[in-house]
Amino acid sequence: MRLKRGFTLIELITVIVILAIVSLGVFSFVSIGTRIYVDVTKRDQILSEARFVMERLSRELRRAVPNSIRISDNYRCIEFAPIAWSSFYEDIAVSPEPATDEIELASLDGYQREMNDRVVVYPLEPEHVYLAGDDHNVPPAADPVSGNTLTLAFAHQFATDSPASRLYIGRQPVSYCLLGNNQLTRHTGYAYRDVQSESPSNAGIGPGVLMANYIINDPLDANDRPFRLESATLNRNALVQLQLRFELNEELVVFNSEVHLPNVP
Repeated sequence: MRLKRGFTLIELITVIVILAIVSLGVFSFVSIGTRIYVDVTKRDQILSEARFVMERLSRELRRAVPNSIRISDNYRCIEFAPIAWSSFYEDIAVSPEPATDEIELASLDGYQREMNDRVVVYPLEPEHVYLAGDDHNVPPAADPVSGNTLTLAFAHQFATDSPASRLYIGRQPVSYCLLGNNQLTRHTGYAYRDVQSESPSNAGIGPGVLMANYIINDPLDANDRPFRLESATLNRNALVQLQLRFELNEELVVFNSEVHLPNVP
């Protein structure tokens, strides 16, 4: 006669406890692995955004009209006028000469006009680029280019000649602004303004395009400002210092870049 065998209560409880411990260990291992993966993914996202915005901004600044770069009084926005075209002129109307709306250039081959394009000659400071009025803008309607003759919107007198007879056509301004929600946005599609705005909300320059998140710079701290401009000296051209601090999940990444501006008036 065979004896019937089975688990005792103690054996059953022991097995359940062992399975629970093993399951807890496996869950913890998977949880830690998942957390590490998520953290690495977010870190890569921050690094990608940071590299992209630093490279994009640096390239655009190098292509800016000389002395068109300006930083707002609260250090949250940097603005500049991209170069649409540059050439040498034969002659321009300089006060007290009569104003004229035509300029003879060495070449205009390849120039494609856009809204708010502006002619700039020998700009020594931002005020020379962002002058109020549009009499030295390229007209948006009709074709302003005939051969090597550039026609302005209205007759205009320039403040001074360029020693090298160099002329720039600036595209509509571009602004990069650090918002209060730790986002960096790019704004364009607006007209030239003599007074720079301290924020997009009261500037009429539109909502902008998001370029980066998680930027925690404090512009009120002189050592933590995202944008700094150093004017040209006898020994070097002007340069812009960029410092963006990114933070996510208490992990800090700092990007610094020094952009040398090759263009001269």
